[in-house]
Amino acid sequence: MKMMKFYFRMAVIFWTIFSGTFLIMPFTRSMEKRFPLVLMSFLFWISLAAGLGSIVIVRIINKKVNIKNKVNKKKSKEQKKTYKNIPKNVADVVFIISIFLIILISINGWQDRYIMYITISMLIDSIGMHFVFEDSLYKRIINNKGVGDL
Repeated sequence: MKMMKFYFRMAVIFWTIFSGTFLIMPFTRSMEKRFPLVLMSFLFWISLAAGLGSIVIVRIINKKVNIKNKVNKKKSKEQKKTYKNIPKNVADVVFIISIFLIILISINGWQDRYIMYITISMLIDSIGMHFVFEDSLYKRIINNKGVGDL
């Protein structure tokens, strides 16, 4: 369970860093030195790989715990109530708002403004958090129900 929590936290941290790189990208264009650009691209790719890798590892550990606990694949009534997972619901609402804002920004011709980068960052972060805060995984992390130190 400790490993699962560790990778869960790493997935949240790295995915947030990944989405935050979109906020810094416009500033690297105007710099004359190449070092900030190289650093930004390095941070972009490392945080993307580490975030996706952490999500995959957490899901594999969750699947192993389900097999060890012999969790039935049939959804119980408790699992069907997805509205109780507040972080995932917040991520879904932010996703919908981001899509709406991107359409609104594109219609009004504000693509060259910084608001577009903020909206893209919100969109990317909400997509990642949707998958990180998946129902059974999030419930297991919060309730500390697992098998040993998987």
